[in-house]
Amino acid sequence: MKTKLLTKRAVKRRAKFATAGRTRRASAEDFAAFEAQTFLHVRALCRDALCLTGNRDDAADLVVAAYARAFREHDQFRFRSASHAKRTPGVLDWLYQCLHAAFCDRILAQRENH
Repeated sequence: MKTKLLTKRAVKRRAKFATAGRTRRASAEDFAAFEAQTFLHVRALCRDALCLTGNRDDAADLVVAAYARAFREHDQFRFRSASHAKRTPGVLDWLYQCLHAAFCDRILAQRENH
């Protein structure tokens, strides 16, 4: 069965479900701004996740895990300002870090199970 890569709405819904009940220390405005910026990059993350996994279903799961991690740790993210542009990673950089961390976690879990 063919499956489509996740839509923005599906990623948003799954990531919010995965982080439900977790504490959010940052303000609601900060979280809303962070959320708005992150969902601009769903396609790029889906494309890279597909390259990492080679399977659409696994790629979709990996993107959800990356967004769940990004939302869970969003209070550690610092928005890029003009004066800190070279030292502070942008939202896409942060999402790629979350994607690769989720991929590494998955690989380690697979190795432990075998």
